Amino acid sequence: MPLVHLGRLTAGLVIAGAVAVSLLLAYILFGFGGTATAATTITVDISLNSPQATIDKNDPANAEPFVATLWGKVSNTGGETAVNVTVTLDTLTNSLALQTGQTATYTIPSLAAGSDQAFFWFVSYSRTDATAGSYTVRANASNVASEVTATSTLTSTEQISASSNKITSVTASGGGTISVGQVITVTVGFEYGQIGNTFGDAWSQPVSNASFDASILRLVSAQVTLDAVAQTADKLYFTGLGGDSPTGTVVYTFQGIAEGNTAITPYQQAASGNTRKNTGDLTTSTTVSDNAFQGTIAWR
Repeated sequence: MPLVHLGRLTAGLVIAGAVAVSLLLAYILFGFGGTATAATTITVDISLNSPQATIDKNDPANAEPFVATLWGKVSNTGGETAVNVTVTLDTLTNSLALQTGQTATYTIPSLAAGSDQAFFWFVSYSRTDATAGSYTVRANASNVASEVTATSTLTSTEQISASSNKITSVTASGGGTISVGQVITVTVGFEYGQIGNTFGDAWSQPVSNASFDASILRLVSAQVTLDAVAQTADKLYFTGLGGDSPTGTVVYTFQGIAEGNTAITPYQQAASGNTRKNTGDLTTSTTVSDNAFQGTIAWR
């Protein structure tokens, strides 16, 4: 029978155990790549959404608009790049739901320290007046301590249809045709009409039509030029406009994410007296054709 030297065996086991612990610790701290991912902090903001969703008072069940666009912004407030950032719209209640083709979760590979990124979701909502649907936006990253969240409500509100609140033009770049992965701009000219003092707010919206297919186009940015306020990026809801009759343009930038065609009919809501008014004529629209493309779709 072979002899085993217990002292050497014990020492070997101790060494092997120490190596295993070291490897496990290295994996936890550095991952397989061997480089540490320093921790950072992020915040999420959804404060620039209107609290009201438009339903036409004359025909709430059948008249556009049927779609609202919710906004969320993730900011990297730490000193290091955030890695594998995920942002999710969920916990929708009371008939608030993702529009056809709309993804709940967006993922971007990184977000530099001190920078931020806006995200948009198309949703449908209740056709019953005064119905409040709540929603939550969650943000996380591989190198943050914990998920951050923000919750708000969107209340369906009967509004009058007014010809003074109008879309004056809708123009798509490149004749309305792009390839998957490319971006297209839709420039909308508008007039809010006289803004009432009771609420003093207005909300520009890229899509009103229930036929819009969010699996074909993703809204990645919006640039508003409004004569009553300074030019703003990725802000569609404005307050403090009471007494003004603002006109302006908004440039919506969409990225093609799947092959197909979809119509875009923009609209807006604005305060009027002690209520709100929506766009009187919702026939001004454009159609975007998204052609096939073989490649990787990178976030734009």
